[in-house]
Amino acid sequence: MTKRIISGTAALLLSASSVQFLSSSAAEGMAQDKPTCYFRINETEDITFDGEVYTIDRSSFNSEGYKIPVEVYYYDPANSSWDVNPKWKCANHFLKLADLTNPQNPFIPYAFAEVNEEGAFVKNLATIMTSIDEEYNTMAFKCYNASLANRSPFTSYGEETDSYMLTSFNAVFSPSSPYGEYEIYFLTESEDYEDQRYSTAARTIDGERTVVVPYVESIKIRLTGFILGDVNNDGAIDASDASDTLKEYASLSVGNSRSFDENQMKAGDIDENGSIDASDASSILRYYAYLSTTENALPFSEFLAE
Repeated sequence: MTKRIISGTAALLLSASSVQFLSSSAAEGMAQDKPTCYFRINETEDITFDGEVYTIDRSSFNSEGYKIPVEVYYYDPANSSWDVNPKWKCANHFLKLADLTNPQNPFIPYAFAEVNEEGAFVKNLATIMTSIDEEYNTMAFKCYNASLANRSPFTSYGEETDSYMLTSFNAVFSPSSPYGEYEIYFLTESEDYEDQRYSTAARTIDGERTVVVPYVESIKIRLTGFILGDVNNDGAIDASDASDTLKEYASLSVGNSRSFDENQMKAGDIDENGSIDASDASSILRYYAYLSTTENALPFSEFLAE
């Protein structure tokens, strides 16, 4: 059964008679005037960015893993939006999407915030809904003008609609997340089931209301660093890791070239003697047996020190 956490009021229904829907392909000609959704991660001592991929090493994890704050932005060059509805996903569940922010509860600066003469945030035309689908690891943020009689565009809080973020969330690695590259991307079509909703934006330009699928930019996060014992990098330490280690040792013993990559060698070299051998496979198997019978298991390194 799909597990969903939903807050807010019922979904906004757009009247087909008053709104023209433009698909991505139909809107190609208005590329320079089309809204865009994108993500941003702030670089820290733990997180670096090479212009394409953000990178974090497992050495930065604590006992619960690592939470990466991610900001969501919406750019509308015409500043004409009255319904902004991005939805995004990470297909790899080893990077969990969590803690989606509603910037109106409590009020914080966001793309369409408004303040009164005293500088305090006030409720304006924008109504916000947030939702998380844990089964499919998706999130949705809906900011819309709920007045059926008035589809006036929002006023951006900053000079541009992306001067401030639309919302934010955490991308969460667990201690067992395998190394590799993870992607968070906006949904621009149904992917997980037939009637799955995807990213849209409704605007009013010169009196005409249109709904478009915005241009989108995904974000990639690279996790580096092996997990001791997880030779096949599947996020678990089990008998298959012991078997793979023993096979590698047997192959090396008869003069074959190494098939393990550097991370696999480090993950399988349990005693850290610089080589893969039967004792490493035995240690992995013992730890797997321990995991199978222990509720609050120690990390592998602490288990070895016992």
